[in-house]
Amino acid sequence: MANVTEAIILSSIKYSETSVIMKCYSGDYGVLSFIIKGIRSKKRTKFSLSSIEPLSIVEIEFNKLKKGELSNLKNIKSVVIYDDLRFNIIKSNIALFLSEFLSNILRFEEENIRMYVYIKDSLIHLDKISKYENFHINFLINLLEFLGIKPEINNENHKFFDIENGIFKNIHDSNYCVGGELVNEFKKLLGINFDQYYEILKTTNQRRNMTNFLMNYFEFHISGFKRPNSLEILNGLFS
Repeated sequence: MANVTEAIILSSIKYSETSVIMKCYSGDYGVLSFIIKGIRSKKRTKFSLSSIEPLSIVEIEFNKLKKGELSNLKNIKSVVIYDDLRFNIIKSNIALFLSEFLSNILRFEEENIRMYVYIKDSLIHLDKISKYENFHINFLINLLEFLGIKPEINNENHKFFDIENGIFKNIHDSNYCVGGELVNEFKKLLGINFDQYYEILKTTNQRRNMTNFLMNYFEFHISGFKRPNSLEILNGLFS
């Protein structure tokens, strides 16, 4: 019996001269992977490379196999058509970074409707907004809650943040403690909405430092996490 669900495509990786492995994330099933044969050939096939671009929001029909096996994709169709995301150079590079980041961090994630809806709504929002320099930082910080690793601000006066233990503290007693303006900015960012990010992170250096800090935090708290290769490209675009 075929299953039908909405999903966000995370990646498509070349498997052979004519085939790819597509990885996607759905709220109903978590992470799913498919082998799509013939999609890279010159012959006309049921699926096209344009239909499986990373971060596309689609409806898929598939036969689910045993855990650990690649499922059989039967059909795919677009649910959301982006207006600006594919054509705006900065937005498309933010999307490249997010697809690499999510593909890395959601490797074994099971079904989670709330997180799926958050990611979907965020991508639709990115497509529409005109101020997007801080979007990826806002996205990463909000995602901490869904992953269960969002720090609590136990005391507004604490000057340092312990990356290893994920807590704010008033003493610098570890190589993994950071302080200074970055900690003040992080505390503010944990408790505000998207529009206010531009009042806190106004410069390229602030954005770069905050993004690198968050990458360090994910490296400590998500097993096997690797810093996305596209991060340097993204940082360069905002220079």
